[in-house]
Amino acid sequence: MKSETTNTSERRGITGNAARRNSCRFVDAARVGNGLYVGRIWYTYPINGLRAGDFTCTVVGDSFIIRDGRLAAPLKANTLRINDNVTRLLGAVLGTTKDARGTLVWGADEIVYAPAIAVSGVHVDAIAGFMEGLD
Repeated sequence: MKSETTNTSERRGITGNAARRNSCRFVDAARVGNGLYVGRIWYTYPINGLRAGDFTCTVVGDSFIIRDGRLAAPLKANTLRINDNVTRLLGAVLGTTKDARGTLVWGADEIVYAPAIAVSGVHVDAIAGFMEGLD
């Protein structure tokens, strides 16, 4: 826990250059409200040529539905596909988590440490009937 001497920007979850710009906030499931927590993706490929920035990937595991700010139900692996644009996603970042976690990268001998990010309006398509009953 932070001490009482923490400045206002830190209490609001804003740090570094972002504290000066007041543009990036730390997020958690409670701030998201309703959405998806995507823990792992595979089969990530560019589409429409590299310059377009469009990509597709499959949600494969460690992923959950967020309802009312809580992880509510696990997503079944290989039932959702993300089809979006890298530039659009970077412009739609709502914030990051405060902690960085280790992530295994397929085909690499190293672990990447990075925070989770919250992004609004990610284009997600069902690739199986699993999502039909989850209104």
